[in-house]
Amino acid sequence: MLREFCGDGTGPRAEILSSSSLHIQGLTCPAQAIGTCAAVTFVVNPGGTGNLANGQLAIRFSGSATGCGQTFSYTSTFDGQRTSTNPQALTAELGTVGAALESELARSF
Repeated sequence: MLREFCGDGTGPRAEILSSSSLHIQGLTCPAQAIGTCAAVTFVVNPGGTGNLANGQLAIRFSGSATGCGQTFSYTSTFDGQRTSTNPQALTAELGTVGAALESELARSF
């Protein structure tokens, strides 16, 4: 799971396709208040991708945010490098991506 994307700490699930690629599944986050809008819903469209090459993880997905009569499209990109030597520590936390998206949308809602 790509944690911390939604306001409740959840995020879209990833389906492992091979040792170097994954598929991002779709998700509708619970509504949350952003700016002056009391209920904004983030949707992650299915079909996002993730690839691992030379120790670098790249994740890309898109979706929309809808609330108070407005809808905005977005594309999220995460690029990172694994820093842990623990083989169990393979988790992408997208809290900063979600927070940045929320901050940008707060100007519009």
